[in-house]
Amino acid sequence: MTIDRRDLLGGAVGAMAAVMTGGEAFASPSRPAANLDPNLLYRKLHYRSDDGVVFWWLQGPKYGQVGTRLTPLYQANVGTFQRIRHLEDGGFELTA
Repeated sequence: MTIDRRDLLGGAVGAMAAVMTGGEAFASPSRPAANLDPNLLYRKLHYRSDDGVVFWWLQGPKYGQVGTRLTPLYQANVGTFQRIRHLEDGGFELTA
């Protein structure tokens, strides 16, 4: 039996994310776009609307440049865990 380490890592990350989020998603009530605070909108789109852990993932090629020529060097797979805590004044703390 062979196990691909990418499949193993992907499964482990998926399982951890499911455990940390509790597998639930909460919908926010709809409201007019004119009342949205840009900072709150940014935070909801990039992180989450409640306190907790966010997993951020980036996958793509890493390029090297010599003069005007770009050469793909390798495939980059990067992931980070970030903990967000909302503050009473409307701000937030982010720990990576």
